[in-house]
Amino acid sequence: MAAVVIEPVQGEGGFIPAPIEYVQAIRKICDENGILLVADEVQCGFGRSGKLFASEYWKEAGCTPDIIASAKSIAGGVPLSAVIARDEIMDSVPGGVIGGTYSWRIPQDKGRRSGRAGKTLR
Repeated sequence: MAAVVIEPVQGEGGFIPAPIEYVQAIRKICDENGILLVADEVQCGFGRSGKLFASEYWKEAGCTPDIIASAKSIAGGVPLSAVIARDEIMDSVPGGVIGGTYSWRIPQDKGRRSGRAGKTLR
């Protein structure tokens, strides 16, 4: 198993926070077996819980997630998402492997077109 993905707050189930004892048990299993703990903060991240990320409450119990996935409120309706992880996790992924529906790369003209687009949008 590569990872365990849990939502710090079950949004579709009635806005129920994951009990800290449950998170501690999952963190222990992950640590003992070399499994990554991923906090799915798509619905509850970016201040919706009182902290920037709901998984910050886990830190107080020594259960920091290895990876945080965020989206939705990160950009106020713009289709944007983010993956946040420790350097050693992010650096272990070869270039060009992480992508998605809205991912993009700098054009071959080394940004000249993106500069023109920025001027147009201003």
